[in-house]
Amino acid sequence: MVKCQNRFYPKAQDQDFLRFICEDSLKNKDYHVTQKFLLRCDNSKDIAIQMLNEWMMLGNVNEKELFVARYVLLKIACDRVNDAKEILKEYVPKLNYPIIHFTSCVIFQRNIHII
Repeated sequence: MVKCQNRFYPKAQDQDFLRFICEDSLKNKDYHVTQKFLLRCDNSKDIAIQMLNEWMMLGNVNEKELFVARYVLLKIACDRVNDAKEILKEYVPKLNYPIIHFTSCVIFQRNIHII
């Protein structure tokens, strides 16, 4: 665990603890906390999809794709491109919007390491 601003945060190696925090915060509908800890959690596709589906229901009908795009871009920023791909595979058929295709392009660019 790492202490930052009088709060404790699990390290990336503490996968069981990260998953526990994600499941607990999702149960309490604390989606921003769930998202924060999912970013470093391995094998989290099931929790991520559940979180995104529930969180999208709270948002405006015209903004559903933005929840997915934000999460995917955050995963890419955390260098978890494979996780981002898995989430996109789930949502591309359901959400056919330009922002979703943009995130797919970002993943493609990220994979070929353009500098």
